[in-house]
Amino acid sequence: MHRIVIIFFVILLPEFLIGQVEYPNDKIKLLAVVDPNKDSIYTAGGFKYSGCWGWYQKERRKEYALIGGTNGTYFIDITNPKAPIICDYVQGKNHCLWREIKTYNNYCYVVTECQEGLKIIDMKYLPDSVHVVSTGTNVLTNSHTIWIDGNKLYCGSLKIGPGNYAGMSVFSLMNPELPVFLRSVNSDYSFVGAHDMFSRRDTIYASSGGQLYILKYDSVVNKFIMLGSYVNYSKQGYNHSNFLTENGKYLVFCDEIPAAVPIHLVDVTNLENIQPASEFLPYPLTTPHNPYILGNDWAIISCYEDGLHIYDISDPNNVKHAGFFDTYPQSGFLQGFYTGGYTGNWGAYPFLPSKTIIATDMINGAFFLDASEAFAKSQTAVLTAQPAEIINDCAVIYTIPASKFIQVKAKAQNNGKIILSTPEGKTLYVSNYSEDLNERINTENMANGFYILSVGGSDCKVTKKILITHID
Repeated sequence: MHRIVIIFFVILLPEFLIGQVEYPNDKIKLLAVVDPNKDSIYTAGGFKYSGCWGWYQKERRKEYALIGGTNGTYFIDITNPKAPIICDYVQGKNHCLWREIKTYNNYCYVVTECQEGLKIIDMKYLPDSVHVVSTGTNVLTNSHTIWIDGNKLYCGSLKIGPGNYAGMSVFSLMNPELPVFLRSVNSDYSFVGAHDMFSRRDTIYASSGGQLYILKYDSVVNKFIMLGSYVNYSKQGYNHSNFLTENGKYLVFCDEIPAAVPIHLVDVTNLENIQPASEFLPYPLTTPHNPYILGNDWAIISCYEDGLHIYDISDPNNVKHAGFFDTYPQSGFLQGFYTGGYTGNWGAYPFLPSKTIIATDMINGAFFLDASEAFAKSQTAVLTAQPAEIINDCAVIYTIPASKFIQVKAKAQNNGKIILSTPEGKTLYVSNYSEDLNERINTENMANGFYILSVGGSDCKVTKKILITHID
């Protein structure tokens, strides 16, 4: 069965723009975007940014974006997300593509794969400045990823000292300025690695290449204990990263390699018998990268060249697409081609009290987004009854993702006409009208791609670019 998704592009005019770039979007608004990394030398591919995180300063009621650049870490006050202020910057080694960030109390922890060690940065003096506590390799040499659960620091794909590789290790943050090594998972399970991991109350969901392992770190006996695994699953790829619902019943994970492997939502209520719930993907060739979950209802997925996508997962067996924002209009499905590499939206942070979403694009900068419309349940539930566009009382165009047509309503006017054509000008559908119009255009047999829809006549006229995608 095919369904048709019709997406309209809205041009927004935020206070901060990279030039005057148009970012395709649906139900997610751009508040601002900043590009502070002005170093002349980046990594291969021109990449400038990677991971991001957020921090809420309770005593001052301020919100901050912590942005990982190829040259260091940026601290940005986004209390007013339409007017971000870069408060401070901590220099790091250059050419570091993988720079990941997490927080514990007022401390920021930054890891890379550039022999940079673990950076510990005190943020309590913000918005004035930050203070670097430690930049050495006394705790670890490299780490690809990082997660903080209570007073435990988990690191994935790391090195501790020269040549001492570990799939995953845990450190104590009892003294947040002096982390203490506790144990490596490979001391208990030599076959377990962790490209990335999510942990809650020391139950760790480890994305380990082609597998997902669930372990418990028992601090009493200082040992990892295997609780379950999910291997040899449908449409398996490289299990990259994962996130757990607030109630602990469902886990979403992304398989990064190869492209077009679906995002998986699985039932983890019984860790000895994990069951698939849903598989979904924004577009046929999307590469999902990093997932995040708000409560039990919303999955926010960073999808490289295809931008940031939000899904309603309140019914795990009937996942619904709720909105998207394309941080990388240079390529991707909406532009009709992929570069074949890994670029675009790297990660996001949707957990600030204001619900402002932070999203990093590897080339275009740090984006601050308003997804309140995407998070509106009523709009997701009654999408078939909501107008996608109303322009100058000229026409109302309904998008109905679950069906196979476009519905157009327009007021009576002289010389009224509907024309649907290809970008090259080939007319696919034409209809004249002079009285009030309620027209249905069948799109079932139209190929995937861009089309131009023109509605109007002598009194008013609107022309919109649309995208029709048939998804199995």
